[in-house]
Amino acid sequence: MRFICHDCGYEIPEDMDFCPRCGCVRDKSTPVNDQGYPMGVCPQCGAARSASDVYCGSCGAKLPDMNQYRPYVPVKMRKYGTFAILLALIPGFFNIFGLGHLLMRNWSKGLMYLAISVIIWYMCGWTFVSSNLMITLLSVAVFFFQAMDIFRIIYTPED
Repeated sequence: MRFICHDCGYEIPEDMDFCPRCGCVRDKSTPVNDQGYPMGVCPQCGAARSASDVYCGSCGAKLPDMNQYRPYVPVKMRKYGTFAILLALIPGFFNIFGLGHLLMRNWSKGLMYLAISVIIWYMCGWTFVSSNLMITLLSVAVFFFQAMDIFRIIYTPED
């Protein structure tokens, strides 16, 4: 039997009592079978259950059908993901957006964010910092949107 950490999703080896990635106790983990399907536990409280149970005997929560689970697939970062994050975050502090998208070959969003960078720089008067609160809030919002988008891109499997 294999165990998947409840906190980070990492597979805990059988000879360990704690998750090697986040330190969570293995007792809180979800046991899975060889195909990666969760076995016999309530997703709410972690109490044991059988495949025919409709409600948890421990917490009373309605239990999902055990056949609806998809196999556990660990999430891996795409190639050049770390460099894409750095290109999104570091120049983003200076209102230069889209470089991480261009590295990941997401051309349309990369060029869109570069165009937004030029517009923000033009509105700021070609300086790093704007005295206008609305422009500053706009640049912070664009920074967070493009950072979240680059994280989504690098953790999505390639087709």
